[in-house]
Amino acid sequence: MNNIIYGVHFGENFTPVDVRNAMLNCFIEAHSEILNQLLEFGKDEISKEGAESLKKMNIEVLLRDFFKKVGGDYNNPNKESLLAVAEKLKNFSQSFRAEEVINRHYDEIRKLIEKL
Repeated sequence: MNNIIYGVHFGENFTPVDVRNAMLNCFIEAHSEILNQLLEFGKDEISKEGAESLKKMNIEVLLRDFFKKVGGDYNNPNKESLLAVAEKLKNFSQSFRAEEVINRHYDEIRKLIEKL
């Protein structure tokens, strides 16, 4: 197994916030192509850094909404809320990605959550 999962060093101690950030990184990476297509309309007006910032903000809003829906706290997640949000992200992704890709990302995030 890779020692680094979406920015989290698996062999070291990490926090629920680190896992939430890994979820953010995972989702940005997994949906980057789709987000790039959405930002295509303003490519001449938005810098590369601005586009990256918008992609991150878009995914962060999605994650915040999922935390709210499961009764969790985005800023202070716990293991239970992380598991519930991971399930929501998995279900949400079924419209965009192949099942094998979704399962691979989900399994990587689950390993982080289970280690908490």
